[in-house]
Amino acid sequence: MKKLLTLAILLASVSGYAQGILDRFKDPDKGNVVFIEKGHHAFGISGGYRSFNAQGDADANAGYALLSLINIGDGRFQTWSVTPGFSWFPANDLSLGVNLDYDGYRLDTDLNLDFREILSSTSPDLNVTVSNRNILRHALGASFVARKYLSFFGSKTFAVFGEGRLFGNYFYSSSMPRSNDKAFRREKVSDGIGIGAKLAAGLAVKLRDGSAITVSIPVFGVSWSGTNQTKTTIEVVDVEDDAGNVVGTRNETTTSKSFLHQFNASRSTDILGIRFGFVRYIEPKRK
Repeated sequence: MKKLLTLAILLASVSGYAQGILDRFKDPDKGNVVFIEKGHHAFGISGGYRSFNAQGDADANAGYALLSLINIGDGRFQTWSVTPGFSWFPANDLSLGVNLDYDGYRLDTDLNLDFREILSSTSPDLNVTVSNRNILRHALGASFVARKYLSFFGSKTFAVFGEGRLFGNYFYSSSMPRSNDKAFRREKVSDGIGIGAKLAAGLAVKLRDGSAITVSIPVFGVSWSGTNQTKTTIEVVDVEDDAGNVVGTRNETTTSKSFLHQFNASRSTDILGIRFGFVRYIEPKRK
């Protein structure tokens, strides 16, 4: 009984706090202002693109360094997303819809472990390359989306919204060495499926023709993925005759396969997930 009473008090407190936040978006004279009326349809597209560069110069210490051990000589990280969608408003300021989702990223970087500072007396020329990779990922899927608008202090032009997405996708990625060194190569190819849910918050600005420009950012998400991974190692080795003389080379190829499960939860805002969009609202037919 005490547990039920505590739970009831907690729910009442949360409800009261939420209602207090919602009341801030009421117009003092008009009360709640409807941003998009029931019966509307909407279609639109959203997406984003970001690029981060770490460019070195001719200096031997070019790039980003950490404790004189890790040096990122040249690097570039790109992300992109494109999402067309369609939705319907079963109630005022509430839309339900379906999106098609395509997103991906590309990482192109050198990562060197340089131990010359520590081992200068014994091995002054030691410079071990741990990773020199080009990683490319594509994901294609669909999502069910529910969005709730709140007119911004009674405005018909500005509104904030909360959005929930349930998604599923198929993804493919590859990881290849950047260098042209043919003596030793490690290549990795992965594909799999993912499912999950995301919560996002955003702002909508209505234009004169009834359409709107939107921007949203994820604030919480959970996901699971199952990945088939194939690793291939190609090494060029010398071929010797019976007398021990090198007479040529041959490739030794080693392949391994594995299946990976991964669960991920994120409670902080995802800057890389910011999306800008355009939505066209279609008024219901008047009888």
